[in-house]
Amino acid sequence: MNLQDRIRRFHRRNLSLGYYPCSFRSAMIFVPCFIIISSYTELLSGVKPNFQAWHDTASTESRDGIVTHALVGLVLWMILGMLRKIILRRLLTYRGWMFEGNVPSLKTKLFIVTIRLLCGWSKPISSSLYDLQSILPSLPVPKVKDTLNQYLESIEPLVDSDKFQELKTLAAEFAQKSGQKLQRYLILKSWLAPNYISDWWEDYVYLKCRGSLLIDSNYYAVDTLQETTPDQASRAALLTYSAVATMKKIEDCTFEPIIAQGVIPLCAWQVERMFNTTRVPGENIDTMQHEQFSDHIVVHHKGRYFKVNIYQDSRQEKLLSPAEFKLQFSRILEDTSEPDLGEDKLAALTAWDRTSWARARQNYFKGGNKLSLDSIETSAFVVNLDEEQYSMKCLQNPGSQTPGYAESSRRLFHGNGCNLWLDKSINFIVFKNGQAGGCGEHTW
Repeated sequence: MNLQDRIRRFHRRNLSLGYYPCSFRSAMIFVPCFIIISSYTELLSGVKPNFQAWHDTASTESRDGIVTHALVGLVLWMILGMLRKIILRRLLTYRGWMFEGNVPSLKTKLFIVTIRLLCGWSKPISSSLYDLQSILPSLPVPKVKDTLNQYLESIEPLVDSDKFQELKTLAAEFAQKSGQKLQRYLILKSWLAPNYISDWWEDYVYLKCRGSLLIDSNYYAVDTLQETTPDQASRAALLTYSAVATMKKIEDCTFEPIIAQGVIPLCAWQVERMFNTTRVPGENIDTMQHEQFSDHIVVHHKGRYFKVNIYQDSRQEKLLSPAEFKLQFSRILEDTSEPDLGEDKLAALTAWDRTSWARARQNYFKGGNKLSLDSIETSAFVVNLDEEQYSMKCLQNPGSQTPGYAESSRRLFHGNGCNLWLDKSINFIVFKNGQAGGCGEHTW
């Protein structure tokens, strides 16, 4: 990645988050206009005898005046941008549109028109992935009373009347004593973070869980195409190219954000960790390792691991074409070499309980083993060229010998126990007959 790309990415990922919904282009228009208007106003007020005298003067005073006007104009542009951002953030707390049918209410129509007036009438209101993050409202902290009422409502069908009365008394006692104190802590945290619960949710629901990721945590996705090319290398190439092209758009922040109704942005932070992400095991808590950039993928076939570069040259500007990816996959499929000792069972470690896997990782993955592990963990994702073949048709022809939808789902969910690198954010599985699916780590 060259310096120009790094600067462009830094701008898109950092600076744009600060000044949206204004833009540098608007500043380049606003500030000169402000200089001219303010100078003209001074001319009319008698500060300068005439415009020609002001124009011909090359004194320090004149230059200082222009600099002053420019600075004031820039500050005014920033203030107006912040005011615009605050108004948008406040407007986006409105949720009435979620509960309406095809015909929006007058209130929702006014809401959409106001958003359009503040952001412009173009659709979508932004085409940059993270531009709209700064106008999203923070997750509100629910009231203690509402939380307790929901808890009691959910628990009532599960307990007898005596137990329910006991829980009701305890809830009232909690609301009067420690509830309000804890509520103040939550409110304080909500002021310091855009989402008061997300880090706790990630840690306590996922990263501190010590059980196996296999079945208990990871999820799978089934191919939506019931008829595909029967060529495994071709399907893997098309799938890989689409994925890395999407990854590059995310890295460059040119991936379009999800915008409901054309004006209501949804949070885009989850997309950031879709690729280049690995869950690293720890004895007490795991950590999420995300690489800002990755230049390769890892391919698994018959118990062997292959590192495949995704760029055509060392400048890392142009991705491999689908035909070039197909050539790489064909070579792997034609390779008749045997896996090294233990290589074919290596991924089973990621299906172990997290504490045992963390200890094994610390004790045995050093030197060359560490380099190989790093290649897997820093890859964009893993592609598994499976030796089995399945049909994705929900209703198969009678007498078909190809395992069907249910069998393919099981294979995508857990494989054979040692062919999926469960720590990776995404594993793409391509079956021998061209059908495909995926297995994902749940934390990201």
